[in-house]
Amino acid sequence: MHQPRRSTLAALLIYIAVVKAMPFLLSHFGLDTTRESTVYLWGLTPVFALGIFGVARFRQLGTAMLLPLLAWFCGDLLIGAAMGYDWVFYPGWFMTYLGFAALCFSGLLLRKSSAMPQVLATSLLGSVLFFLVSNFGSWCWDIGEAYPRTLSGLMTCYIAGIPFYKMHLISTLAFSALLFSPLGENFLLTTHAEASDESHADDLVRQPVVVTRVG
Repeated sequence: MHQPRRSTLAALLIYIAVVKAMPFLLSHFGLDTTRESTVYLWGLTPVFALGIFGVARFRQLGTAMLLPLLAWFCGDLLIGAAMGYDWVFYPGWFMTYLGFAALCFSGLLLRKSSAMPQVLATSLLGSVLFFLVSNFGSWCWDIGEAYPRTLSGLMTCYIAGIPFYKMHLISTLAFSALLFSPLGENFLLTTHAEASDESHADDLVRQPVVVTRVG
């Protein structure tokens, strides 16, 4: 297991939050960001791949889970600031986070072995879990009653969610392949020597300073 590069991880988390909120911020200023428009690629985000990668590679599972969720939440706060918080904290909004957590947990399958076919299969599994859980929440807490509380209504809800899901799936597979590649791992993970140096530096910072009075 490894420690993440702090500066790289921080930059990536900020990028995730901004990318999530960007279409809403652009729309707030009058730019066309509808899904039919080519101005913005909806769903093109590394957040799901990072959740899987963190659980698979980071030493601390809590950090691996919470940091991507925090970036996602910060993106929601930015959306709320631009469009109103009812856009993000609607009935059943927590099911999206539950689906995200389920996706992250799929990374446990890669903690011992992460050959590229396994990475892609796990990314597909995690993406499907997110799709099923988040859209189940949309069906359960549908305030517009567009989907009847029947099996047929649930299937209609899932079918309606497919256009939103396609780019999420593509970006999760692509970013997972990148993050689990040697290039991605060198970019995000510290070497043993670097981790040792960081630990030594932290020990020096925490070390008490002894002042000796002379005379």
